[in-house]
Amino acid sequence: MSSQGLAYAKNASDAAKRAAAGLSGSPRGGGNGSPSLNRSGSQTTPASSPGPSLGHGSSITANRAAGSPASQRQSSPLKSSLKNGSRGGTNSNSNNGIISNNGNGNGSGNGNGNGSNSSGNGSSKSHGTGTKGSGAAANRPGSWSGSTAGSSQSQLRKRKANAGGGGGSSGPGSGVKTTGSASNSSPYSSRPGSSVNSPARSRRASYTGASGLPPSPLVNSPLFEFLSPFKGASTQWVARYIIISFAIIIRSAVALGPYSGFQSPPMHGDFEAQRHWMELTIHLPIDQWYFYDLQWWGLDYPPLTAYHSWLLGKIGSAFNPSWFALGSSRGLDDYDLKSYMRATVIFSELAVYIPAVIWFVRWSGTKSPNKLSPIDQSIAAAAIIFQPAVILIDHGHFQYNTVMLGLALLSVVNLVNGHRLSSALFFVLALGFKQMALYYAPIIFAYMLGDCIFPRPNIIRLLGIGVVVILTFSALFGPLLLSGGVPVILQSIHRIFPFSRGLWEDKVANLWCTANTFVKLKTLFDDKQLQLASLVATLVSITPAMIIVFFKPRPELLPWALSAGAWGFFLFSFQVHEKSVLLPLMPATVLLSYPDPNIVSNVVWINNIATFSLWPLLHREGLVLQYVVIVFLWNWLIGNLNPSRFWKILPNSWFMRLVHTGSYTAAIALHLAEYLYPTALGFTARYPDLYILGNVTLSFACFSLFWLWTLYKLATI
Repeated sequence: MSSQGLAYAKNASDAAKRAAAGLSGSPRGGGNGSPSLNRSGSQTTPASSPGPSLGHGSSITANRAAGSPASQRQSSPLKSSLKNGSRGGTNSNSNNGIISNNGNGNGSGNGNGNGSNSSGNGSSKSHGTGTKGSGAAANRPGSWSGSTAGSSQSQLRKRKANAGGGGGSSGPGSGVKTTGSASNSSPYSSRPGSSVNSPARSRRASYTGASGLPPSPLVNSPLFEFLSPFKGASTQWVARYIIISFAIIIRSAVALGPYSGFQSPPMHGDFEAQRHWMELTIHLPIDQWYFYDLQWWGLDYPPLTAYHSWLLGKIGSAFNPSWFALGSSRGLDDYDLKSYMRATVIFSELAVYIPAVIWFVRWSGTKSPNKLSPIDQSIAAAAIIFQPAVILIDHGHFQYNTVMLGLALLSVVNLVNGHRLSSALFFVLALGFKQMALYYAPIIFAYMLGDCIFPRPNIIRLLGIGVVVILTFSALFGPLLLSGGVPVILQSIHRIFPFSRGLWEDKVANLWCTANTFVKLKTLFDDKQLQLASLVATLVSITPAMIIVFFKPRPELLPWALSAGAWGFFLFSFQVHEKSVLLPLMPATVLLSYPDPNIVSNVVWINNIATFSLWPLLHREGLVLQYVVIVFLWNWLIGNLNPSRFWKILPNSWFMRLVHTGSYTAAIALHLAEYLYPTALGFTARYPDLYILGNVTLSFACFSLFWLWTLYKLATI
């Protein structure tokens, strides 16, 4: 045996004697040539060249893979020490912290070569066999530590594993308090009091608070029970795959029903409009797209919708050219055509909206102040994806709203992650797909401008965003300009912003339609006066949110500001459809990824009210069954129908509890009354829209209250 090995053996013998004598101190290892573990767990010995001495307060973090097999297959600690010497200051595993050496020694510490962490910053106390101490194996309180009482040989193993840390007495049983500053960390120990265990253990512990992350408000819901088998997975891709698969199944089931304008001549509704845009874009030159037969669903959406229609029309024509034969296919109700059109909505949503939701929830759960465990992030994403209003409008009524909503959400996700240029690109694409994305434009503008000014002006950033916006708009409108010049651009703008249509269409739950129930606005004022009043009211409603995000451009404020601004547009702006409620609903719904039960309760409530506000449209189009089933399914999945969770689904505020229960009761009463007394108790002749006006009035009151609540939260966060 070499002289160095004899010295190591002597040190081991001295440690055994001290253990038998009940001493609390621990020899400090250190010096050159001390072996350590590499990343695979095998032992490596430095060369004989001079190196830094490992003294008190220092350690080597050598094994980053928690519980690596190679480390777990080490020989016994005593033999390893006699053969290779004391591991002075060596930290053999930086992320594990799990004690696997429960011998009968009197003291504490970790075994050598068991994939454990021995010189972390904290203390290890011996109070009895197999108990948990308070040492921090990875510089975090609350990790696992061994605590035993028994033979001196077990104590020797623990002394040798702790040889590099500073000694000190800690608690009964002469436990060793190690003070080495191992610079290791773990994503599961980011908060005080969190256990530094394996990822699977941390996720399981999240529902008891052991991980330091608050549990999801959707705990114990059917959605939670359905996804809970995946909570121990190292990644959540399997859970997301299941979520997306069921989302496709649910959307396909809704798509089996009728659509807007099904067998309803002469105009046939939105389905025919989308089909017609596909046929005109693939058969006509670009300069005629915004001029062709404007009386038959003339194109009135921005260019990106036209390009999207062109692509889908080309693909559909490859299956059956008669589906998109210009002029001869109007009002076509072919079942195969319906299947193709429904499939295009699903694939468009899969390509844009669902990835945006998952990406936002991941940011909210990991980088925002409202952190959630990975499994809770999957649960929140599922609750957002199964939102009933979007499913019923896009896959029942038939539209491509999720493309615009997905592009806008991608812009938000890039913005909160600091990717400002790509955020500007995605938002212009959202505007280029549907002009209703303007609901978000003032808030996005104010946030980006504030981000370029505070805490100090950044002209380069501002110029970069401006260049991206100009280039993206140029790419969208460039083909129109090249094909027909300025007149085509002007015609497209005229078609995109049709102010001649009036203040609102159908019955929509905004200020003007609700007020018109009691005061006939259209008879007292002309269109120009109403447009001016609408403009002033809209500016007043969105200004507070713009001011807040301008002076405080913080990522966690952006969803609140977008919701408040979009609700302002919906409630007070000009030319509003009932389907436009999807725009303020999107930034509100993504707040389901927050761990605050009060926030989740209010967001669930406004989703139910928003879906209720769509009832007149869905009822008119024969989507009653789909409406009932989807609303019931979503509320069941998130636990709203579980009597044991009754008080959990209501907010803490007694006022909001009364609002929730009162509005739910009123909505159910209106449905029952309409079902039991469809003739409105004899008032049909005088009040033909009695139930619809009741729906509009109730929905407007709830929307207004939610808008005020979002402003309050935005100002107080």
